Amino acid sequence: MCTSQIYNFCETVTVAEQADTCEVDFDFTIGANGFVSFTNSSGAGFNDGYYFNWDFGDGFVSTTEWNPSHVYSNPGTYTACFQAVSCYCPGQLFEVCYDIVIDDPCADPNITVQEDSCGVYSVASDNSLGGIPCW
Repeated sequence: MCTSQIYNFCETVTVAEQADTCEVDFDFTIGANGFVSFTNSSGAGFNDGYYFNWDFGDGFVSTTEWNPSHVYSNPGTYTACFQAVSCYCPGQLFEVCYDIVIDDPCADPNITVQEDSCGVYSVASDNSLGGIPCW
């Protein structure tokens, strides 16, 4: 004769709270003469298993640097984007974009551009901006 037996097993599972690693972001610092340094501040989960792409908004891209720098050759507003694509899940794309405004130093009222009789331009400044040359 068979008797049925019921066994109960209990196991405690602890799930640790994890930081959001699926968020891409970057900071940027605009320097003189169109120089911009970019700092990738994405979650730690983007270190391995992802391809990166920086689109600087002026036709130039970079896929190899975590914290690139770029020189914009003309004043204007550019939309710079950072993308991370998963190696393991094709089609999984994370992207963030910011507008980068590169000012024209010649537009500053403290700087004047003068043309001589030969058509040569020179820059005059009251040095309030440290004598920044025009592009």
